[in-house]
Amino acid sequence: MAENFIRFCISHIVSQPESIALEIREDADATRYQLTVHPDDMKRVIGRSGKTIRALQSLVRAIGIKQNKKLFLNLVEPCSPQ
Repeated sequence: MAENFIRFCISHIVSQPESIALEIREDADATRYQLTVHPDDMKRVIGRSGKTIRALQSLVRAIGIKQNKKLFLNLVEPCSPQ
């Protein structure tokens, strides 16, 4: 449920939705979603003063609370081509 929600929200924010990569890491106590987007879309996802990504992180945590799980969303900076 959280994965679909994240993909839906991010795909409507970015200009290149085909570049969205979401890696899921299951720990013993939590599930961590590692989000990577195209470098040109980083500013859109972060938002002014980080408000957009923080709001998404809060919503993901709220989904986790409803499911009695700990869910975290992390935005991973893409590697720059060399």
